[in-house]
Amino acid sequence: MINLQVSREDAEKAARIVEEAENWKDLEKRVIESGLQPAKQYIEEYLFFAHLFMAGCYAAVNPRPGKRSGTATIVEKEGCDYHIHGIAHLRNRKKRMQEAFGSMENLVSETGMAHKYRLKHAISQPRGDECKYVPLKDYFLGLASSIYGGTIEPLMLLFQGGHAKDALGKEGNERLIINVDGTKVRLGDAYLPERLEHSVMQEYATAGSFSRFTFIRSLSQAEFIEKVAKGNSLKEVHGLYGLIHEPMVAYFLRHPEKAAELRQGLGNKKARRGLYYGLSASPWAAFTGVGVDAAEKCIGLAGGIYHAPLPFEITCLAVLLFSAYKSSEQIAKAGTEWKLRRKKLKA
Repeated sequence: MINLQVSREDAEKAARIVEEAENWKDLEKRVIESGLQPAKQYIEEYLFFAHLFMAGCYAAVNPRPGKRSGTATIVEKEGCDYHIHGIAHLRNRKKRMQEAFGSMENLVSETGMAHKYRLKHAISQPRGDECKYVPLKDYFLGLASSIYGGTIEPLMLLFQGGHAKDALGKEGNERLIINVDGTKVRLGDAYLPERLEHSVMQEYATAGSFSRFTFIRSLSQAEFIEKVAKGNSLKEVHGLYGLIHEPMVAYFLRHPEKAAELRQGLGNKKARRGLYYGLSASPWAAFTGVGVDAAEKCIGLAGGIYHAPLPFEITCLAVLLFSAYKSSEQIAKAGTEWKLRRKKLKA
């Protein structure tokens, strides 16, 4: 994922900041004042990477007690072991995914993931259920962000000579956050003190559209896998989700009181659930799938909603228009920057 070599000195510096910070806002302020890189850059750009980097450094200095995570974050709850597997959405790993999960019993998956990787035994959460708590505005903004990030941005990076393929790291190391003098910290082993864990989750709840969209979906994902486990009296259950969902789903399983607080504030409207399923099953999703496949073949990056079902739904028009607007905005910005560079070169 981040997959960085971090010095012991920097890891200890980050761990001290974690121990001294009262909440996530205080932590951000201390990181910026300290100039700690790359945490400072992540805080300015993307909350998820900042969260994992600081949690990874803290875990390297103060390892979490108990068994190592391996390929999943493990949450022990009410006699059941929940194995939460976060993976990068790469289409070209079907064979590997089938080898790892194809015959696995008691497997629950994020919407569309079982279909994408041909995992016939998995229980796939319906889109309407997964998005049942997501406010309408956040759904449209999050979906448009997914489309932009999964199709247009990768292609723009390709034409600009970027190396987007490296953003996910090597496939075998996608769960690796940092390496501190030989001490490797993976996704399931990274953690923060409980006060900061609660605080950073509150930041996701009020963050930008994509982070908030992902965070709220994680709430219903945790609810769904727990419902499956309890309904079938399971002692062990596995959940398969995108990488960003893993720490969030685990958090809601560990802290049902926080899940209840968030759920109460969001509500659960049946009409909204039906609308979301219709939107995710739109022809625009099919068009997005073509774009993602093309981007993957060029640079190995994936995203978006290409794994959605494809019935014809006219309600996708709003998503299409918003995505087109955001795309034109980014292209116009890139054009302006290019003109400024040309003027500087001539000067």
